[in-house]
Amino acid sequence: MEIGVLLAAVGGCFAGIATGLVPGLHVNTISLVALTIPGLNNQFFIVFIACMSVVHTFVDFIPSILFGAPDSDTFLGVLPGHRMLLQGKGLTAVKLTVAGGLFTGIAALAISPFFVAIANNGYEIISTAIPFVLIAILASMILAEKSRKIIWTATIVTASGLLGLIALNSALPLKEPLFCLATGFFGASTLIDSIIKKPAIAEQVSEKISIKKSRVFKGSLLALAGGSLVSILPGIGASQAAFIARKAIGKIKQEEYLILLGGVNTATMIFSFFVLFALGKARTGSAVAISQVSSFGATELGLVASACLLALGFGAIATNLVASKALKLMQLINYRKANLAILCFVTALVFFFSGLLGIAFYSVAALTGLAAANLGIKRSNSMAFLMVPTIIRYLPFW
Repeated sequence: MEIGVLLAAVGGCFAGIATGLVPGLHVNTISLVALTIPGLNNQFFIVFIACMSVVHTFVDFIPSILFGAPDSDTFLGVLPGHRMLLQGKGLTAVKLTVAGGLFTGIAALAISPFFVAIANNGYEIISTAIPFVLIAILASMILAEKSRKIIWTATIVTASGLLGLIALNSALPLKEPLFCLATGFFGASTLIDSIIKKPAIAEQVSEKISIKKSRVFKGSLLALAGGSLVSILPGIGASQAAFIARKAIGKIKQEEYLILLGGVNTATMIFSFFVLFALGKARTGSAVAISQVSSFGATELGLVASACLLALGFGAIATNLVASKALKLMQLINYRKANLAILCFVTALVFFFSGLLGIAFYSVAALTGLAAANLGIKRSNSMAFLMVPTIIRYLPFW
């Protein structure tokens, strides 16, 4: 890379750290700001966006796992990640997502020619099957519970699904509905639960962590499949793909699920650039930004692939270092007060982006997630808020 492109790559990597660490600050926001720069060099911009986007997919698990403040891509990481934090394994949880992102990202670049062929030929078959797969998963979520919990689980699933349907598939003037609901169901509910119950965080393990290769392989393979699905079909996010993959194969270990979550986020971002090249369709905000500054041909794709490879290494190292420092800092602060401050911050963000209507949806979602937690029901059942609108969208006879 020439020096200007290299500087753009480094700048993008550090911007990815910033967007990952600050809840509500997304790569899309930085992309829109960067587009306003006069005399923008197209190659520099493309490399900057690619590096920022990939590094973001690593770093954004830190606030979700350590403090329960997720964004729209990492909210499922709150569930197993926060449990591991309370057990003194917060760094392990972060490193598992890093392992998933790194290995799945490399694999995504390696199989990209095959992915392009699948994207060109498999769209109709996949889109036809998706609603029926999701209906089966919804049914299994309810029926998998013990008899005394089935009614409550069905209630949570129904309430979450209806809330998602109203927020995402209606004419309501609600801005950033996904952010409102995801933050409510999985962020605010976790933060409020922690504030009320005052959980004791065990001393964090800091010694060298060993991750079994078989678990990394299994989680990364599932992530690769999930990332491919998300990139091909509009309207399906990384968390949905991870959830589908998990439910499709049955039981999966907590460690493998975190690897899966980390891998899906990174693979989705990388594959989105190849979808832009092959089909001319932008599936992520980063791909949209790149499509606005330049035609996206083989030269641009080569730049992006090189930038992604650099960002994978940078993102993995930076995330582990930042998480390690953050965990040491956590030992010095009042965790309950920190959670209260973050809850106020994310609530303010919801109001800023979505106004009073957003606060209303956010509040109902938070209460639903809190009810699930206190009824002993898996909070992941609230994923119905994304699954029901997706089913409606892809049903052939709707």
